[in-house]
Amino acid sequence: MAGIYIHVPFCKTRCIYCDFYSNTGNRHSDFMTALHTEIQLRQNYLQQQPIQTIYFGGGTPSQLSIKELQQIFECIYKYFVV
Repeated sequence: MAGIYIHVPFCKTRCIYCDFYSNTGNRHSDFMTALHTEIQLRQNYLQQQPIQTIYFGGGTPSQLSIKELQQIFECIYKYFVV
């Protein structure tokens, strides 16, 4: 079963115990550009296996707007079989 994990590195505040990469700044446009490029570059990585799961994790994925989430899903659906 194939899945995609998207690490969203944005947090309102940085927790002192967290070892994951995160950012409290607002660099969403840079992140979205890099994520779209990464999705496109990895389109053959799963060898056309259908995607069963799309998981958002990392900092606080709710920091993304509905428009940004829609753009991510559109990009995934463009390059992967879901």
